[in-house]
Amino acid sequence: MASSNDHGDGLDGIDSMGRFANAIVVTIEGLGTNLVGCYGNALTPTPTFDRFASQSLVADQFWMDGIDPVEVLESMWSGLHRRERVGAQGLEKASPPKIKIPGILVTDDPRVYEAALRYVDGEVQLVDIAYTMETRFSSLVSDALNQWIPNLEKYPWLWIHSRGLSGPWDAPYELRLAMCDEGDPQPPSVVEPPVSLVDSSTDPDRIFGWACGAGGQAIAMDEVWGLLTEAIQELGFESSAMVILAGIQGYPLGEHGMVGLGGIDAEDGGGTAESNKATSTDGSKGPGAMYAERLHCPLIIRPGDQLPLSIRFSQFVQPHHLARLLEEWLEGSASIRQDSGLAKCNDEQIPRSSEGEVVAGQGWTLATMIHGAGVDRLKWLPFQRSAMAWDESEVALMLPSWAARYSTVVYDVQLEAAIRELAKQSERISDQAESLGERGEIEERNERVANELKIELFAMPDDRWQQNEISARAPAIIDAMNSVVNAWMQIGVHGRDRLAQLLWSLDEALLTPIR
Repeated sequence: MASSNDHGDGLDGIDSMGRFANAIVVTIEGLGTNLVGCYGNALTPTPTFDRFASQSLVADQFWMDGIDPVEVLESMWSGLHRRERVGAQGLEKASPPKIKIPGILVTDDPRVYEAALRYVDGEVQLVDIAYTMETRFSSLVSDALNQWIPNLEKYPWLWIHSRGLSGPWDAPYELRLAMCDEGDPQPPSVVEPPVSLVDSSTDPDRIFGWACGAGGQAIAMDEVWGLLTEAIQELGFESSAMVILAGIQGYPLGEHGMVGLGGIDAEDGGGTAESNKATSTDGSKGPGAMYAERLHCPLIIRPGDQLPLSIRFSQFVQPHHLARLLEEWLEGSASIRQDSGLAKCNDEQIPRSSEGEVVAGQGWTLATMIHGAGVDRLKWLPFQRSAMAWDESEVALMLPSWAARYSTVVYDVQLEAAIRELAKQSERISDQAESLGERGEIEERNERVANELKIELFAMPDDRWQQNEISARAPAIIDAMNSVVNAWMQIGVHGRDRLAQLLWSLDEALLTPIR
């Protein structure tokens, strides 16, 4: 990978006003938490990602707000959750807001290129990567740096978006073999990303081979990340540049009956025609199933050299929060520099209005991330307490102690209307319930709803891969979550107030993990 220092020692990323003037964001499709060592993966060695995380802010709960990478990126660029941008009846709001400060975005994904033209102020480049001895990711990063470095004064930030695991799996084959122990079957050598349904008849060796392929890609990306950080250091603004690594969709490897990203990129060669028709045998939408392996991704943020040690925070973060973080850093207000220390948050530091009322979450800032590390979840601000992902046939709701997935079983049933009716019934039952004797009514109602909606419940955070579905054992928990998911569904129509109110008053059973 080529890098340059032709601009001399004066290029330190801070202008004459003392503002932070540089940021690099790298987003990678298919990079889930299961492929990065600092998120608990012990099988895929990613020492460079882990070393980067050791001096960064590490988000333990970064969740996508949809299942299409383009829509996730639109949330990042606009600062609006997908449900806010696309309101009731699936209508896209006009005139999307843009990142106010111009920069350069470079991608190898034609769909991302087209979307970025609407959201990004500055230059948007589509890189056509021909076959080389390097991986596509390495070539993309090199090309992006070469385009950005001569234009640093004009464009203070660079955004690199890679198709990642949704593109060809072109890492050297020996990296796949590095995932194998003696006696393990050799993984396949094909470069096309696998897309397949998985059931009891699927050969486990095939799943193992696909996992080795995904791991090999992650190892190759990890090596390129080392070259990128070296280039940043050579440019002279390692101490002043905000560097962000974010996964955009994890890559399912059979955890819930599906391998692959379901053919979203089938026309571009990232899937197969067969995958577009695939649905899993348990009634869930195989290609778009909103489970943790697809929605839970790494987010690692290094704010210059201000963090000698990593800070991990457990509050929920979603893609739309990154727009404010980036603008905040580039605008470089004095309050950012003042608040970027290692101070811990206590009850007095929670943001409040002049009247003493708690501020109802205006989105994440660098300060709230740093100060929020280690804060008891009972003191989390409203929008730190929840994450939601949505499309027309599925909704995933994540709370500190529970995660639920709502999906349509009957195809002519509108998910939005069904959830709204479910919430009304839940609130009515909750208002009337004064004894445990009402639980039978809740269970009967949930059974009726099951004819139209499939509701799955998982314990958070211990069941991180959502393998133990326990909705039948906790009907009261589902009942308590229904009003929250409905408020999320209405956020594009009624705004954030109702949702903030519900999140701030969450029952302790939804905030404290079960023991």
